[in-house]
Amino acid sequence: MSIKQVKDGNQRRAIEVHSGTGRSEAPLQALRGDTECLASLYEQVTFDEVHRHVLHLLPAEPVRVLDIGAGTGRDAAALSARGHTVVAVEPSEEFRAIGRQVHAGHNIQWVDDRLPELSTVARQHQPFRLVMLTAVWMFLHEAERHRAMSLIHGLLDDGGRLGMVLRTGPVPAERGMFPVSAAETVSLAATRGLSLIHESAQADSLGRTGVMWGNLFFEKPAVATSREAC
Repeated sequence: MSIKQVKDGNQRRAIEVHSGTGRSEAPLQALRGDTECLASLYEQVTFDEVHRHVLHLLPAEPVRVLDIGAGTGRDAAALSARGHTVVAVEPSEEFRAIGRQVHAGHNIQWVDDRLPELSTVARQHQPFRLVMLTAVWMFLHEAERHRAMSLIHGLLDDGGRLGMVLRTGPVPAERGMFPVSAAETVSLAATRGLSLIHESAQADSLGRTGVMWGNLFFEKPAVATSREAC
């Protein structure tokens, strides 16, 4: 299945709620009528464009990857194409259905789950070498962000990495979003033992005043192996 091309009127309406990284800024429940329109826009932005500042930080060898808030699977498919085994978490049934069809040829396990609990993923008790959250963090309020960071730390393998793309700037009214900052996120990750290894920022592709996208990459310490005495 190819995502249908939307007419100008629908596309303009979707752009108003569409993020600079190809993710919706509004709660998915409020966007069901524009699902295919949003999916079309989402897939038009490539993985390499969105993550151009951090591509060098991705694992070169095949690993288990968790993509939280996977949307229609653009990032999950790109990571699968790099040889990784990807678990794509997406609470929208419509987006999961589109993703399964558009990216059917990729090694992606789709899961209906959501932060801050990720109860289905957590029950599997299988660690990930890479966890990605792109334009997701601002949908969690402060207490949920604390719970989510603890959960993600537990899901990461020793030596694993966490990549995040944060929306910073004015919070739109009635969009179900909360203000977040790189400083708060870095501090929160540090309290869970995750070290910052990269921070950068890029302008909003839609040119919205004050809106920026921050790239953060963290690493969980590897467990040192003890040497036996001679």
